[in-house]
Amino acid sequence: MSKEVLLRAFKKAEKEIGSSKKTHLSTHISEILLEDFKYTVSERSLRDYYTNYLNGTTAVQEDLKPKLIECLCRYLGYKNYAEFVRENSNGGDVKERVSVTSGIKKDFKKKFGKVGAIAAIPLLVLTGAVGYNGFVVEEENCMIWVQDHFESTICKGSEFEQPHEKMTMEKMKKVVVFDTIDKGDNLWYDKSDNELEFFTSPGIHPTNGKTLKPVTTYIYQKYIVKEKGFE
Repeated sequence: MSKEVLLRAFKKAEKEIGSSKKTHLSTHISEILLEDFKYTVSERSLRDYYTNYLNGTTAVQEDLKPKLIECLCRYLGYKNYAEFVRENSNGGDVKERVSVTSGIKKDFKKKFGKVGAIAAIPLLVLTGAVGYNGFVVEEENCMIWVQDHFESTICKGSEFEQPHEKMTMEKMKKVVVFDTIDKGDNLWYDKSDNELEFFTSPGIHPTNGKTLKPVTTYIYQKYIVKEKGFE
């Protein structure tokens, strides 16, 4: 569903700047993400993401970075990705659905006057919300870190919850047994609060948000060899 987030962000940018050129749109979004959400992503990267999605050349596992998705969701007016998924699970747009009541309000005005129209709108919105929520199909569009691996979950905005990424889901594991690790294995690590943690995939630490560092020969000899019980 991250593809939908990106496409809607570009659509919103087009309305804001009045241009349909991809370079202009990606530059606009890049500047807003940096200014409003302190997130840095180049115009070129955004343009490439957008072009690849439009051309259908992006593989399923080549998803957007979780932090980028979160910022794009906030740019679109949502609190986070979980809220975006909840409100768009059946392909609709909540904001557009709610705005439809403006037309209904005019009809109520004609029949029941201004007071009747004002009183009826909350009921219509409530009824529409109940009807919408009744047809939402809950899908596991998120993943959450559980001890030493990710598990699929329904987006609820929980702590440590991230947009679902197939590649990260399959490859990101925390190393808890060091006996089978060889010097040539690709590992990444994080050191926080004087504690080292090792992972089987690069990227972002699943709970503290820090970028993982590659394990060098020095780190391997100093820490992993020690964990394996060798001198």
